[in-house]
Amino acid sequence: MNATAATTGSMKRRTIEAIAAAHEALTRFYAELDGVGRFREEDWSRDGGGGGVSRVMTNGALFEKVGANRALVHGEFTAAMAAHLLLPAPPAGARFFATGLSTIAHPLSPKIPTVHMNARYLEIVGRDGAVLDAWFGGVVDLTPTYPLPDDAALFHRELERLCGAHGRNLYADFKPACDAYFANHHRGGEARGVGGIFFDHLRPGDRGLDADALLAFVSDVAAALPRVFGPLARAGVNVDMIVQTAADEDKTTEITFTVNKIELDCAQKVLEVESGKIGYAKMIAKDDVSKISLVGIGMRSHAGVAATMFETLAEKGINIDVIETSEINISVLIASEYTELALRSLHTVYGLDAK
Repeated sequence: MNATAATTGSMKRRTIEAIAAAHEALTRFYAELDGVGRFREEDWSRDGGGGGVSRVMTNGALFEKVGANRALVHGEFTAAMAAHLLLPAPPAGARFFATGLSTIAHPLSPKIPTVHMNARYLEIVGRDGAVLDAWFGGVVDLTPTYPLPDDAALFHRELERLCGAHGRNLYADFKPACDAYFANHHRGGEARGVGGIFFDHLRPGDRGLDADALLAFVSDVAAALPRVFGPLARAGVNVDMIVQTAADEDKTTEITFTVNKIELDCAQKVLEVESGKIGYAKMIAKDDVSKISLVGIGMRSHAGVAATMFETLAEKGINIDVIETSEINISVLIASEYTELALRSLHTVYGLDAK
């Protein structure tokens, strides 16, 4: 076996180990981040040779569904395969080997983006076992339902740092490659999500990376999600109004807070998971409330403004569940069925109808 074949043979073994280790680490990351969901594992086999391990989590506290799958397959390398990969027709008896890790995570909260990652290695050998070609490919990309500029900036900043640790211009080249790969051409080139990085047919020696450096880079890509996605997932539920009251009789404390209605299920599951740490006796969730706010400088010092608000709502038979005040706003929670009536009444009493 020549030196290239020997080096690539070692690469094959080490990549198998790296992919398996990344799969285990990724599964632990998702499970720890979610806290409730558990993975179901299924082994599968390929008729032509090889197989893989599929892991799926559903109905977690943070994630609606997560898939994390690895494969190790091999078999005859046909002319049709070569054509699909834009490679020359292979010699008779050529065979292929491929291994990879792929994941996609769909959070419950639409404020947390969907994330996708894939890392893979493929090699082609002749009838005598000599390596004819071998390369790596990979992608990490983010698709938010509600695009938040800060999330996209953090995601790309961490990817740029990851790439920068392995060579110059990797991020500068792989980012536009991802933008082009995930463009919706049937919609005029519209971007799918906020991009990420994408590379393929990356061979030892390309971009100044020898075999060891290349494997180190792809291993970091396979292990990137705790770094580039973890902070986004942990910050996904936005808490707005917070009111704390204490009862002298039984020495209990009640904390009321609001979240966006679309995030209510996610918030409930997170609190259920953390119930032991928080130590609460009971949790009550309502999805039929609305928040009405008056906003302006010096609200607390203008007592008449608040009194007018409370009196107006009382005259209309609208009960106030919770009141929160600050220097710039007065907010109340009311039953959502009275939202339109409350807004019209307050606009009238404050002379805002014509504005």
